[in-house]
Amino acid sequence: MRLRSIPTARAAEIVADVANLFGISDADVLSDCRRRDLIVARREVYRQLRALGASYPTIGRLMQRDHSTIMHALKAA
Repeated sequence: MRLRSIPTARAAEIVADVANLFGISDADVLSDCRRRDLIVARREVYRQLRALGASYPTIGRLMQRDHSTIMHALKAA
């Protein structure tokens, strides 16, 4: 898989789509809250961004998290 940068607007669309799917707000997806439903929603965002070819550091910057958090979440999925 070729890693590439993902436009912020596209990432925002994915966050909004996933938030809508899970019945939560975009802010909830980006929050630090560790409720299970939010963790599952975040993991779905990470998965979709990764499928588009985003690197772990890129996803981390877009989601306001460290790249190792993204790696752990996808590995634990």
